Amino acid sequence: MKHWPAIHAHLAAHPRLLLAVGFDGILSPTVARPGEAVLPEETRTLLTELGSSSRIALAFFSGRSLGDIQARVGLPNAYYAGNHGMEVRGPGLVSSDGLAVSCRSDLVDALAFLARCTKRLRGVVIEDKGMVVTVHWRLADAADGATLRDLLDVIVRSHPRLRVFPGEACWELRARASWNKGDALGQILTHLQLKPADALYIGDEFTDEDAFARLAEGLTFCVGEAAASAARFHLQNREDTTQLLSKIFRAVNGMPLG
Repeated sequence: MKHWPAIHAHLAAHPRLLLAVGFDGILSPTVARPGEAVLPEETRTLLTELGSSSRIALAFFSGRSLGDIQARVGLPNAYYAGNHGMEVRGPGLVSSDGLAVSCRSDLVDALAFLARCTKRLRGVVIEDKGMVVTVHWRLADAADGATLRDLLDVIVRSHPRLRVFPGEACWELRARASWNKGDALGQILTHLQLKPADALYIGDEFTDEDAFARLAEGLTFCVGEAAASAARFHLQNREDTTQLLSKIFRAVNGMPLG
């Protein structure tokens, strides 16, 4: 945390803050199957303490569906952006990407095609998230991962409104021009009457670059091994994230870092 003095000075200069955080691999340990992800209780306690500050509004951003991320975090009075920003909910704010909703029939076709073509591929998990279809291949053979990419190319050729987006050990099908996390972040900032400089965003190198780019004047942290990122700062792992959140809590409450 050699940059902490600069981070602390930024926090002190902004009386109201939006603290936006990703979930998988950032708050929750990375797991092989999406349904196994759990928010550790000590992390939940820390987030609850942060959310109790009059200076901080909390927001959670995820590629998971809105209902999924709300259930796994479970903190009231927070803002949630699911499906990579296509769904946004929070106190006084309800928003959904109409284009993504209109592409549901394309995704239903894709799901049927993938179900037929992946029956013999071991370790492949297909997840229907309403506005997004995610094909997980973390448990599959490397060769099967390449086969899956070919299948997705077939889908987008026949459904030009869709596009394939890469993720960590997964491929995702979404509406080609759908909202991203940067768009959702902008909606929450506008709703709270905050500026980009008032925001902190902790995300990863796969799906959060749109949010990082949106906050050129804010504090952005990339968790992972990415050599190039629009984020201003780099965190190695989830433990670094927890340490940073603890420091932020102590800073906004005028407590010594210890």
